[in-house]
Amino acid sequence: MTVQPRGSRWALGAIFLALILFVSWIAFNRPATASMSDGTTFEIAYLDVAPTNVVVRGTFLGQVAERWIPAGGWKFGKYQVRRPQRLTFQNQGRSDLLVVAIKLRPGSPREKNLLLPSRDLSLRFQIIGDDGFGYVEGYAEFRTFPDGVFAHVVTPRFPRDSAMLRFRLEERHPEEPTGWREIATLTASNPKPTTPQALSVEPSRRIRLANDLEIELGQLTISTNAPDPKQLWVNSAMLPVRFWVGGRLENKWGLQSGTIHDALGNIDAATFNSFSSNGWVWHPIERPLNPHVPWRFDAHVARFGDFPETNLFTYVLNHGRSLSTNCNGVATTVSFAGQDLLTVDLPERSPAFRLSVISARHLNGNELDREHSAMNQHHFRASFPARGGMIVLDGTNDASAFYSGPHSVEVTFAVHPNYPIQFTIQPILKSGAPTGPLR
Repeated sequence: MTVQPRGSRWALGAIFLALILFVSWIAFNRPATASMSDGTTFEIAYLDVAPTNVVVRGTFLGQVAERWIPAGGWKFGKYQVRRPQRLTFQNQGRSDLLVVAIKLRPGSPREKNLLLPSRDLSLRFQIIGDDGFGYVEGYAEFRTFPDGVFAHVVTPRFPRDSAMLRFRLEERHPEEPTGWREIATLTASNPKPTTPQALSVEPSRRIRLANDLEIELGQLTISTNAPDPKQLWVNSAMLPVRFWVGGRLENKWGLQSGTIHDALGNIDAATFNSFSSNGWVWHPIERPLNPHVPWRFDAHVARFGDFPETNLFTYVLNHGRSLSTNCNGVATTVSFAGQDLLTVDLPERSPAFRLSVISARHLNGNELDREHSAMNQHHFRASFPARGGMIVLDGTNDASAFYSGPHSVEVTFAVHPNYPIQFTIQPILKSGAPTGPLR
């Protein structure tokens, strides 16, 4: 009888144990997948939660030999090896970003359809946590990379305290009551679940901002239905606020641009497209944060209408001209140049003042193209569409003659007081239609 040396038995045992561990690791780390009825298959190729995420898109050979691959790549007949692409996603704030890469399996029947440019606005990813509350972060866009077809979802808003995350891909469908139909759902563990931090809710709903300005916060309410279910968002929120100026209730004041944080670390920018009803100024919020924890608002309070005459200023500028002036003691610049580009700016960036453009019209009759304008507290920029909304070029494809001709613009704007504000409020969650008056 042959007896194996003790060292050989230990070696065989170690190999066997390593094999078991390797198989277990493969089984545990198998990517989450979901398939449609036609065989189209999606899988989670990358998932992480961190302030900065670097996702490498490239083949194994391309990543190994990256330093030797020329800019144009290597070509071997029909086969090509390219340098990998590095996609860097970084949050400018203090919160971690969720980054997930959804891969479309090669040979999926719907690949060509999902890559059509027109599909970008007909697909969305909804991220759902253990409580069933959904977060939508923009439209889903599939693109071709060296290592396949991927859609990358990047968001600072997601169910941070949930143990599991569900990523539901949906497409627009007119026959559905919600306007959307589920394509596939992928489920994965949350790589970094968090617990709420302590945020102190305001002891009083009334806040005094100045001697003659006081506000009252109403109930922040989150609804599980969006105002228009066929639009992008799945939930909605509404915050009513009342404003007293000199002891008199007014409805031409509102919360202005700012940010919203919740106690879990979710963050979103807010523009507050407010409207007035029944003595309250209502502030719709299209992308609610977590409905179960307090929210902190860092925003501004200012007028959005009925400006006093002392706050209003009107100027007429010829094309190619600019002016620097003083509006109520605030340095202001106005320019009209380039391809009919109007710019109004408060260069000192004082937090105590805000710029609001009331009207702007080209003296040739064209109105301002507000859909493509950019505006914040201290700056406004927009252009005018040329000749009926489009630039008309002559045979030389040169529009300079149109833009260099004698034409002028008249702009009216307000430079008015601005009040920074910070408050924390606990939302309540309601099922059904959005809470608040109809607009």
